[in-house]
Amino acid sequence: MASSQNIADVSSAKAVHAEDIDIDIADFMFEHKEYHDVIFVVGKDEKNTEIISAKRYDLVDHSSVFRQLLKNVKPNTEVRISDISPEIFTLILRHVYGGEFPSIDNTTAVELVLAAGLYKMHTLVTRACRLIVPQSAADVFPALLCVANMSCPVLESKVSKIVQEETEDVVYSEEFMDLDAKCLEYISRQETLSVSE
Repeated sequence: MASSQNIADVSSAKAVHAEDIDIDIADFMFEHKEYHDVIFVVGKDEKNTEIISAKRYDLVDHSSVFRQLLKNVKPNTEVRISDISPEIFTLILRHVYGGEFPSIDNTTAVELVLAAGLYKMHTLVTRACRLIVPQSAADVFPALLCVANMSCPVLESKVSKIVQEETEDVVYSEEFMDLDAKCLEYISRQETLSVSE
């Protein structure tokens, strides 16, 4: 139980501004860099990097990979992240801060799923997979790319059903020619495929 001294201290704290009450918590964290204690240099190549500061605790709380990466990093030290784009890293931060996602296209959602898998962020994998649940052969390819490359329980049964029941539509789609070897292997491993003679 808080003492009356603690209550008095809290009550004398700086007033909360009305605009801070309705703001998305992730937006609040991005705007208030005074809470940040680690600096990332993010980008897949040196020319397209972005410096992004963050709260270490939220990252290590959500990811064993970040826990290991940041284990011995002193506050405000720069850490290089070269396997994802700044856009994807910002979405990861938005997730760990508990914020809402902006509108995300399928390509970005796939990148987010794969990055979440890479950084062992299981709740983010689930959340991002829900953005690309396919309904038919016409929209199965983003989800197919995910299930062929990692475990995505949210997508597996839906993708498998579409590939098995709508095989011809999948195979004759323009996107089929762009599939990587893992996707083709995933298709070939299905128990049944519906292809007319």
